[in-house]
Amino acid sequence: MYSAVLFSQSCDFVKKRGDTVLRVVWNGDLRLIDTGPKGGSARRWFFTINGKECSDPRTIDTQLHVRDEDSDNHRPAYVEGYCRGIAAGDVNVAWNVGNIPSSQSSYNVGDSYTGWEATVRIIVEEVDVDSADTAIV
Repeated sequence: MYSAVLFSQSCDFVKKRGDTVLRVVWNGDLRLIDTGPKGGSARRWFFTINGKECSDPRTIDTQLHVRDEDSDNHRPAYVEGYCRGIAAGDVNVAWNVGNIPSSQSSYNVGDSYTGWEATVRIIVEEVDVDSADTAIV
């Protein structure tokens, strides 16, 4: 669906049932420095599950766009989402950094950094939506 992965951090999980959804969370810090000359840089951080992005209900991601070559601000980040349609069994959940395809021609790749001198976490939870007061859209 999207471009090659530039960075990946992953964990393994055993999903017990096929009729549940996965809740995935990443928290830590992100940084992006503009590398010129196009007037800005852009990167995308996103989850993959067993090597593929979630499509039900949608991708689980965030983006960062910057226009300042001198800025080295590490921002706290928290990204969370749910994914349906994952079979029971061994599951690999990965947090990735990549390009934003629609903006590759108009933005620089930039210098991205993920989890600098901070505790970062990937949290994976199997959720029985039918027995919880939860709606996922």
